[in-house]
Amino acid sequence: MQKDIWNYHANLDATHTYFSPWWTWPWLYRPTWYFWWSGQGWVRGVVALGNPAVWWVSVPVSVWRSRRGVRLAGPTARLRGSRVLPPVPPVAVSRPAPSTSSHYLFEAIPYACLSLGILLDRLWDGRHPLLPRGYVLAVAALFLLSCPS
Repeated sequence: MQKDIWNYHANLDATHTYFSPWWTWPWLYRPTWYFWWSGQGWVRGVVALGNPAVWWVSVPVSVWRSRRGVRLAGPTARLRGSRVLPPVPPVAVSRPAPSTSSHYLFEAIPYACLSLGILLDRLWDGRHPLLPRGYVLAVAALFLLSCPS
């Protein structure tokens, strides 16, 4: 079944007017629009755009947690460690990916955030407590900046 799924996506000859290549995903180049309305002089929309402070550290933190999980003893710890990495197949398919990374990464984001929480907890009262606290402030500031007025 996996082979059939791979062959379908690798050989599909279809275009999409709203797509972004996989290499633009880390830059949050094109968000996912869930709702768009324009009329009577107004433009309104609901968009899924990740917080750059969370997004940009999610991959290194996920790699850290995966390596740590694999080193821990027991199958449960290994499973927890292996679940945080996002899927790779969109990178390997040569055609443009439909829409954006969120179609592929939604299932990985909770694990990345949990990994980030574990790391922040370890660093919170460590040798450099201003680093994790400053990071949390940056995340909050970017969240507030993205809120509609």
